[in-house]
Amino acid sequence: MSRSRFLAPLVIAALLPLGSMALHAQNAKQLTSGTTTLTLDSNLLLGLQAASITVTPAAPATGTSNSATFPVATGAVDMDTLVGVVYTSGGLTFSSSNTSVTVSQFAILAQPNHEPVMYALVTLNGKVEGLVGAFNIGGDLANSSSGTNLTLNNLSITLSQLGANLLNTSFGISDFAGGQAVGTANLSGTVGPLGTGATAKR
Repeated sequence: MSRSRFLAPLVIAALLPLGSMALHAQNAKQLTSGTTTLTLDSNLLLGLQAASITVTPAAPATGTSNSATFPVATGAVDMDTLVGVVYTSGGLTFSSSNTSVTVSQFAILAQPNHEPVMYALVTLNGKVEGLVGAFNIGGDLANSSSGTNLTLNNLSITLSQLGANLLNTSFGISDFAGGQAVGTANLSGTVGPLGTGATAKR
């Protein structure tokens, strides 16, 4: 697989230090710890099973047969508007008898007037392919915060067209489509002043 076939145009804000996000609001905070839990869509799991593909958490993510929990590594978010970026550790590995695709080190990016996107570092059979905007995020992004806590519930995670192309081409199938439901995510984190260090390792 050619790396250029799946690399999305890089969103520079997702790659630069948190200070470059230009979060000037008085309520801009840095995530210092937390988790994001993804419950996988039942139809996705059935489709993977039909294609003889398994999905498992990639460390340090943990999980069960239908869910995965990713530690929050760091992030910076405007608590009023939810503009910002959240980085998590670990990922998901999709495997068949001769192919392994890992999407990991998620960067969840929310910009004004744009649909939130979740970028992932993609590894194909042990070879790093690059950063891909593999998932879109929908649902009610209402912020349930109290003091130093940030909670985002019932986020709808879907495959982007790039994400669908990635899986289809890697496994030599045509089962996946842009907009297909991946699952529902809940984020729970602790925030502090900008510049506060996080504890999770990526």
